[in-house]
Amino acid sequence: MDKDSIRLSFKTSFKNILLTKNINIMNYRSLFLCTLFIFSYFISSACTAVCVNTKHGVYAAKGYDWDSGEGYLLTNRSGITKSSFIYNLQWTSKYGSVTFNQYGKEMPIGGMNEAGLVIEALWLDGTKYSPDAQKGYVNELEWVQYQLDNSCSVSEVIASLNEVAIKPIAGELHYFIADTNGKSAVVDYVDGIATVSYVESGKQALTNNQYKASEAYAGKSKVDRKCKSSLCRYTTACNRITNIADSKDDNISDQLFDMLSDVKINNYTKWNIVYDITARKILFRSTNAMMIKELDLNDLDFTTSANVLALNVDYKTAGPVSDAFQKYSCEKNYELISHTLKAMQVPVDPQMVNLHQMPVCDDKTIMVEK
Repeated sequence: MDKDSIRLSFKTSFKNILLTKNINIMNYRSLFLCTLFIFSYFISSACTAVCVNTKHGVYAAKGYDWDSGEGYLLTNRSGITKSSFIYNLQWTSKYGSVTFNQYGKEMPIGGMNEAGLVIEALWLDGTKYSPDAQKGYVNELEWVQYQLDNSCSVSEVIASLNEVAIKPIAGELHYFIADTNGKSAVVDYVDGIATVSYVESGKQALTNNQYKASEAYAGKSKVDRKCKSSLCRYTTACNRITNIADSKDDNISDQLFDMLSDVKINNYTKWNIVYDITARKILFRSTNAMMIKELDLNDLDFTTSANVLALNVDYKTAGPVSDAFQKYSCEKNYELISHTLKAMQVPVDPQMVNLHQMPVCDDKTIMVEK
């Protein structure tokens, strides 16, 4: 089914729900789930992620491809008690983090925590998540935030896979994980089983095929930078990070941005992100603001009493940006959701979605978390 057909199908579903006279909380939840289904269909549909261990430190990078590029970098505090949407799994965050968000707070596409753990979500057709969990469930984007809140290493994420499972809204995602020790892993969900591809060599890439299939393809194929299929991008990325790992130059972030340019998809690549994991820095640029910004996590306050801060991903001044972050508010979350709904042509009240994501707030204050 193509994108326009999916949009039309879900527009009809939304209209049927909205025309119901007696709308209760479950109707609202149904609307929200349908909305995020459409979002999830497009999330990271052609992304590329890598990890590389160099003489100058451990790095990760991601090229994010989608129809629109609105979003915020958000700070997430430690010591905050949270619960998953619908499934009510509760936890208290151990680590602060910075995440890239398009769908409101607590549902990031990726990010890095203060311990140096990086997690990124990429699309994978045919994903079937494990149905079993010892503690409870989160949705496919909450999983990213849950792990950044609770884990400090690739090993800890892998150890938690049987404890917390994913009940998807509809997104078919796999996950790329890297840590400060130079270790990385891919988590593919195949036929209800979490399949982990763990690498200690400090060189790993991921696109939009199962990891083992990508490895097999790259092992017998030549690099073709003009080809932008998932398997071609994987092969190109592997070739580039092998060269970067052996590089004597110290401009690793520049080389990774150059690699992301090699795998970009014209008109769809919206963000390029480089994580200097060793230094706890995030460098990024967007299609609408190609100057490179730099965020040092050491400059941020992740304590429980700190404000939740945000920076527009299209911020247009190069260089350090920690001082440019501002308090995150209901209005900002509402504006982000409104833009996304409009871009997706979804006839849903953005305020209803906003209240699901930020239930304890008023019109003029930042979010208050219990």
